[in-house]
Amino acid sequence: MSATLRLTRAAFGAVQRASPRLAALWAERIFCTPPRRPISERMAGWLREAQRFTVLVGGRRVAAWSWGERGPGVLLVHGWGSRGARFVDLGNGLLSQGYRVVTFDAPGHGASAGRLSSGPEFARAAQAVVNAVGPVSHIVGHSLGGFASALAMGRGLAVRRAAFLAPSANVNSYSAQFEALLRIDKPVMASMRGRLERRLGFSWKDLNIPAFAPDMRVPLLVVHDRDDREVGWNDGAAIAHSWPRSRARDDQRAGTSPDRERSRRHPSGCNVPRPSLSALSGRGSRLHVVAWLKSANQTKSVPSPKSPTGSGGAGSR
Repeated sequence: MSATLRLTRAAFGAVQRASPRLAALWAERIFCTPPRRPISERMAGWLREAQRFTVLVGGRRVAAWSWGERGPGVLLVHGWGSRGARFVDLGNGLLSQGYRVVTFDAPGHGASAGRLSSGPEFARAAQAVVNAVGPVSHIVGHSLGGFASALAMGRGLAVRRAAFLAPSANVNSYSAQFEALLRIDKPVMASMRGRLERRLGFSWKDLNIPAFAPDMRVPLLVVHDRDDREVGWNDGAAIAHSWPRSRARDDQRAGTSPDRERSRRHPSGCNVPRPSLSALSGRGSRLHVVAWLKSANQTKSVPSPKSPTGSGGAGSR
């Protein structure tokens, strides 16, 4: 156990004994604060090649980018503590195959506004971006981005095919881990969960992909590393098992394992799943995704893209 986590536990314990209400507020902030890191020059260069635009999600500015003028559109949804530019390798691979590529930084991530974020806000951002650019044919989500993609699809985001890389299956499991890690009292945890439901307008019971996956009809590819130490392989397996018309692949470069890239931590010292670059740049995972999307029936017409209607407009940087 890290010294930071020991100190946070001690401080949190003192606060929840003195004021359960303040403890619930603090727990909510810790749980919803993604880690940040500077963007690399390579990723920044890729974004400079794109058409940048902005959409509003819950009153907050969300930065988004689009590449390509023609072809089926693919929306790329990054994971917790990551950013859209992490898809540089997969994005370039899709562009070389004639696809349009669209991505964004989720609320509280990268170039987007705010410090707090959540799976439901990822999902709302995905829908807002599609509303701005016009229909897309496919969606690819990584880690929490896979979870959020499923939420968005369940709420009406229309696509022809989906691919999830090392997806999270059920946010309730992370809530339970968080509760145990900080030794949060049951009433304080219940207060935190209730606050989040009211603030974000969701129900915790609905944040379980395997529970609603049987109603999904979009073909899905799940690529997950059986040895993933952050987002367990069982998450991807549960989604694939519950989702009709799904395929699962065990790929040793698709995970978020800390032996490939160190876990990122909350300021509290709590480990949170951090998407590994290997899952996005690994040639095997990339080939699986491209082949899966190309196997879709291309005889159907693909809607023409429209100029992004978010603030910033066409060609803004």
